[in-house]
Amino acid sequence: MAEYTLTGGKYCQKVKIWLQNNAGKPGFSNEVPAAANECSTVTVKDGKTTFQEPAAGPVLSFDKDGLTATSAGQFVDYWKKLR
Repeated sequence: MAEYTLTGGKYCQKVKIWLQNNAGKPGFSNEVPAAANECSTVTVKDGKTTFQEPAAGPVLSFDKDGLTATSAGQFVDYWKKLR
């Protein structure tokens, strides 16, 4: 869970609660990586907004129809807007 801003061509987040499993070390961890509270560049092209979450998180891309989260070699998740 995080507080975030998406303005001025930047996505910035401040983590409130962190939980990950088998990421960097075995098992669960609630230690927030330092890079998790950084900013990343946002691009907007053809109605699609794209940015990578800090701390090497997934690349998020959204438009009027939904959102796609991609972590290379791990997963691609799709969320579609319900009407």
